[in-house]
Amino acid sequence: MTIARKLQNASDLNTEGQQRVRAAIRHLHARVGDWMLVAKSLRFARSTVTDMVYGRTPVSASMAFRVARFLAAPIDDLLAGRFTPPSTCPYCKQPVPD
Repeated sequence: MTIARKLQNASDLNTEGQQRVRAAIRHLHARVGDWMLVAKSLRFARSTVTDMVYGRTPVSASMAFRVARFLAAPIDDLLAGRFTPPSTCPYCKQPVPD
């Protein structure tokens, strides 16, 4: 693997933080129902969002901050796993229909 490729796959977030941001993005997708709307709300390309969610690329710090801002949650709570939207099932972490 080249140095440029290693830098491209580098992330400022640890593995746990990346997984928590991915879970929050999945929650947004479940609520909205469309990856394009999630991507537009986060101001990223749809392919970038789906690549991060499915683990093809690491979650960037910029993505984490944008997700936290969109959810009106402190970044610390998002990365620590303390953020759970009020409409989330406590067992499966899926959004509960209104």
